[in-house]
Amino acid sequence: HPGMGRHLYTTFPTFAAALDAACDALDPYLDHPLKHVMWATPGTEHAQLLDQTAYTQPALFALETALFRLLESWGVHPDYMTGHSLGEITAHHASGALSLTDAARLVATRGRLMQSLPEGGTMAAIDATPDEIAPLLEGQEHHAGIAAHNAPHATVVSGHAPTIHTITTHFKDQGRKTRILNVSHAFHSPLMTPIVET
Repeated sequence: HPGMGRHLYTTFPTFAAALDAACDALDPYLDHPLKHVMWATPGTEHAQLLDQTAYTQPALFALETALFRLLESWGVHPDYMTGHSLGEITAHHASGALSLTDAARLVATRGRLMQSLPEGGTMAAIDATPDEIAPLLEGQEHHAGIAAHNAPHATVVSGHAPTIHTITTHFKDQGRKTRILNVSHAFHSPLMTPIVET
């Protein structure tokens, strides 16, 4: 969201230094300086760029990296790290497996390639288990899939908008919570397959 990390930046020098370093590593791959996009006034053209994955992913990586460095400065040193999607790249960098330079290039390239795919898909968070959703995906394997299973009854589906609409309607009719996510593409779905050819 616009303004993400600004308060931490002005409060903690360690966070600020790490965010600056991450943005400096990412900026050569972007058309606009990342901090200008992250901290743009809501509703402006720059702020709207934050909803495009070519900027969303670099912004999340910069924020996650700065948060990790802040925790590290407080003496938090995890034995193990894991992440989902972009968080996997952040975890690899934080563990030392990827340099900041290499991680930034990977994040920016990934975001650019995903952004280059046609729009039209969508994602939705549903108060349901993957097992409850699976029957609704039968025959739709080329159009949609389960993108994430975040908690016992918190599943994200992603794919072709009509398919996702049918699934969310099914659970809404049962009184379950559903939420369409504000994304530019249907990530972690079969609609991402063409990226392999890029």
